[in-house]
Amino acid sequence: MPRVPLVEVDEAADTVARYFSPAQFATLRKLAGILVPPIKGNIGALDTDAVEFLDFLISSSPADQQQLYKNGLDALNTAARKQFNKIFCRPRTGPGRHNPEAAFGAGGVGLRPA
Repeated sequence: MPRVPLVEVDEAADTVARYFSPAQFATLRKLAGILVPPIKGNIGALDTDAVEFLDFLISSSPADQQQLYKNGLDALNTAARKQFNKIFCRPRTGPGRHNPEAAFGAGGVGLRPA
């Protein structure tokens, strides 16, 4: 059986969000944290970079599926605004969502301080 050499995460893939708008990405991130929180010492969706993976996966999906996700995230913010007079989640302010350190802290995407 051939062996596949392991590589560092930073060498293998770029996990910076690129598909969703900042508002949509922030909404998806908050929703993921609510739906799959860390419980009883287990990791949650935000600990696994699931949102960044969904951003990548949906960016490669057919256009109708892409639009379904975008419309759903926008509808969540619209419904929250209508019902509670505020949006479900607003994007973080700062240098921008494409800067992992600004968006996720000094450890960057996927890296957690020890």
